[in-house]
Amino acid sequence: VMASAAHSFLHFLIFPDEKEGKKKKKNMIHPFALDMLLNEVHSEYRYDAMEFPDEGYIQIQQDILNPSSKKPWWRRRKKRRVGQASYTIGDFTSTYSPSSHSSTFTSIITCFFIDTATNIYEYLLILHHLLQEGGIWINVGPLQWHTNALLTPSADELRVLMEEGFGFEVLEWGVDDVAVNYRHVEDGKTRYTKMTESYFPLRFVVRKRKTR
Repeated sequence: VMASAAHSFLHFLIFPDEKEGKKKKKNMIHPFALDMLLNEVHSEYRYDAMEFPDEGYIQIQQDILNPSSKKPWWRRRKKRRVGQASYTIGDFTSTYSPSSHSSTFTSIITCFFIDTATNIYEYLLILHHLLQEGGIWINVGPLQWHTNALLTPSADELRVLMEEGFGFEVLEWGVDDVAVNYRHVEDGKTRYTKMTESYFPLRFVVRKRKTR
């Protein structure tokens, strides 16, 4: 599901309705359809659909590609190449640990990711390996360590490990005061008879120190 969504998002599969002269969204997912059928309040909510990309992204693309053009955005989106984006399906440690990826990135962003580590030492080593000297790593997400995790450090223990064990320089560090919904939309609907899943994410910005 995630790979399919990434493919559609990156290839921007949104097409205009030629008859009405309006853009017509073709990308739609049903994120609740595969939920375990437990604690449901209304069965029809199970089939709620979500469209993507959202209107904000469409407007950004339109403005970037050619803000002065009077043509509809779908007529001009291929006129100019802006940036690159791609995705890789695979295991993070085996994909990015080879020496060919050393010092590849000037910045890395991880979102709801680091707590998926079986061994957090591996993740930290690889992220340090991927960054160029002076490179920035930005993270947001909880420390909801998975059941296969060999180590489950707290936020303060993780900071010590990153600073003293791997030499990262901490620029920003903190845990949110307000919970963030993980996978349930804030649409006012009571979907379940239990509390929805939410977290107080850890946010940090660190820099890979220069060795010279």
